[in-house]
Amino acid sequence: MKKALSGLVISLAIIIAGVLLWLRFGVNEEHVQHILSDTLGHGYEIKLEAATAYPVSRAISLTSLSITDAESGREAFEADTLSISGFCFRTLFGNHLSASTFKMDAFTLDWPDETFGSPGIQSLSIDALEATNGTIIRREDGEETDRLNDFNLTAALKYDPPSDDDTSAIRDHRVSIDSLGFKSFGDRYQVDLREFEYLEQDSTLSVSSLELTPIGGFDQFMNSIEYETNMFDVEATGISATAIDPSALRQDGLVQLDQLKLGTFDIHVSQSLKLPKHPDEEDPELLNAMIQNLPYALNIGLIMIDSADIRFSQLAEDGERPGTISFMNSSVHMEHINSQSDEPVIFTAATYLENHAELQTELHFTLNEGPFHMNGNGSLDPFELEELNSIFMDLEGIEIKSGLAHELEFEFEMVDDQSSGTMHLVYEDLSIESIDKADHESRYQFPVVGYLANDLPLRSENLAENPDDLRTGTIDHERASEDPFFRYLWHTLRSGIFDIALRIDISQ
Repeated sequence: MKKALSGLVISLAIIIAGVLLWLRFGVNEEHVQHILSDTLGHGYEIKLEAATAYPVSRAISLTSLSITDAESGREAFEADTLSISGFCFRTLFGNHLSASTFKMDAFTLDWPDETFGSPGIQSLSIDALEATNGTIIRREDGEETDRLNDFNLTAALKYDPPSDDDTSAIRDHRVSIDSLGFKSFGDRYQVDLREFEYLEQDSTLSVSSLELTPIGGFDQFMNSIEYETNMFDVEATGISATAIDPSALRQDGLVQLDQLKLGTFDIHVSQSLKLPKHPDEEDPELLNAMIQNLPYALNIGLIMIDSADIRFSQLAEDGERPGTISFMNSSVHMEHINSQSDEPVIFTAATYLENHAELQTELHFTLNEGPFHMNGNGSLDPFELEELNSIFMDLEGIEIKSGLAHELEFEFEMVDDQSSGTMHLVYEDLSIESIDKADHESRYQFPVVGYLANDLPLRSENLAENPDDLRTGTIDHERASEDPFFRYLWHTLRSGIFDIALRIDISQ
């Protein structure tokens, strides 16, 4: 996305430069083609159907403009219509480019890789930029990696660097986006952004809303891919960031800011186990390794989410519908997100498991290059176990008929791939059925003792008048190399639950 927008800005600057020169020295299509050719260099072929100039209003309208890369024969830019108004002739020379409006419709941008760099512009200012019905093609080493279709943008841009070469100096960079929308990832996602504003002099960024929506939903998405891939459905509102340090990004490749806040955050992650894993897919990494592999280091003082809804869905290999577990009405607080420090991140969250009972969690974990280390603890309010059927019935073929968890508390430690800890779980009246995932018809019922789907004997309760008689679970789990981090976390907690609920040892 960053490369695509950079390419769009560079292309606009080049076109504005050429058009300004044409308005100063020429008045017909041939002059436009000649000036643009001189501006771009001899490696490009320019075609233009018509050009109309309005000298009094300092405006121009171009029809059917195309720019072709002579080396590859690829059309680098084309637009059905392009209009610019409000040129500032006083800043024509010295690479100071400005216009009040810039509009283009039905355009394609497929600029060569080597052009994405500094265009050598002293300043750029566009009061109103409108790009509609566009296509932006992204390439790596000449090969197309993705294209943004149905690209629509309404924005304002201002770029005014300081006169010296001090990369740490505060620049007058302003980007205001009223709306941005496009399709990406093979037209599988629709991206929509509203009311984005970045002010470098104030060190602030704000976004009214951001949406990432899978087009056509779960079935259409999963039927369009060959290998197992997560599907994301995301909506965030009221996003703001303060004390952004752009010089740290330019000089050190470091994303540094004091606070990132989200008013609401709704994310639904889905996966189909019916799809095979990619044959070249490497084993998933732990959380700190994932952060270390980002293109930028992180130093964020605080991340706050006022209200978050988080859902995970998975379709079993022999299932008909994805099972879903949800963490709703969550408040999230993270401190010290620093990928270059030994100081751990402090994560605290209050959420409602299955929108039913409050779950309190606190995690401390490292993000640096050393061994991964996490300490965690949490507690759950009384919980009707049948609420978990939303995931167990479709994913595991198990229906919980009854059961009440009176108390749940846990604490654990992870050191790389090994976890340990304790689980305190008080429950009663647990009864389950093994059912068919397709039609949810019952097959076996064990109301008192009960069995899991693999016939493991199950304790129907862990309840006693004397607390000393309660069974305490031992958390003891070693991560399998193919398990992603969140499955590792779940299996860590599950080992403590199994140690309480099962009558035999399955750790081996």
